[in-house]
Amino acid sequence: MKAVVFAAGLGKRLKPLTSFKAKHLLPLVDKPVLIRVLETLVSNRIRDVGITVAYMDELIRRAVDREKLSMEITYIQQRELLGTAHALYVCKDFLEGEDAFLLVYGDITITEDVVGKMLSSFNEGACDGVILAVRVKDASNFGVLEERNGMLEHIMEKPAEGFHEAYVNAGAYILPSESVKYFSRIKPSARGEYELTDVLNLLVKDGHKICVLKMNKNLWFDIGRAWDLLDANITFLDYLSSKHNYSPKSGKLLRPGTHVETENGARLFGPCFLGENVKLGKGSSILPYT
Repeated sequence: MKAVVFAAGLGKRLKPLTSFKAKHLLPLVDKPVLIRVLETLVSNRIRDVGITVAYMDELIRRAVDREKLSMEITYIQQRELLGTAHALYVCKDFLEGEDAFLLVYGDITITEDVVGKMLSSFNEGACDGVILAVRVKDASNFGVLEERNGMLEHIMEKPAEGFHEAYVNAGAYILPSESVKYFSRIKPSARGEYELTDVLNLLVKDGHKICVLKMNKNLWFDIGRAWDLLDANITFLDYLSSKHNYSPKSGKLLRPGTHVETENGARLFGPCFLGENVKLGKGSSILPYT
């Protein structure tokens, strides 16, 4: 199965962080958000991936190519940023001949086990597609899902402010390939964009069965604003410090081969992350979640 990752957005709500760096390259502890998304695909043996690019596309290409991931990557230029449905439409040539494909937004956090559950749910054969759902306390900035017996019935895109707690569109899907053709049947939304939610609603209306896979909020973040990035880094520092390939006992996260110098009196209060070639001066203190 091929996968598509959206990475063309401007990240206006993240300025000034995105004035000099694409939002998909903002760090999630030791790696850019986009790289973590791609690694979850590699872990699930997805080897053919298309990445939509536009804003700072050269930076994205260099960052991805530098990782030398075990996958074949096709960069798909989205020359006009007309919405998520348009982003899917520009992938039509890349997806030609596929029965279904995986689609993930490049500015969310998602773990390999969740992608694995999506693939397993689809492979059971009871549905034509899968949409990932997560429960949030304030659903006003998301597409709210209406489902019955585990099947999608409708998505309400970004309801009024203060909307109650609900399951929302988490930005990851498995869709039938014909969904690309639905672009010609939708019109721009009130905010002037072609919405992928309109495509999904038409798929359901036409009788396609889209399974709703619900997940816990704990490791899912939509990196839309600066505080989302901060919250995601705090959560992932805790998550990574519990994994065997880091160093939770010492309170620091170190990639294998990382070189760190410490002078007398330097103290670490974990969890915290130290990058390459760091020198901690005499008497310095690194506080939690640094």
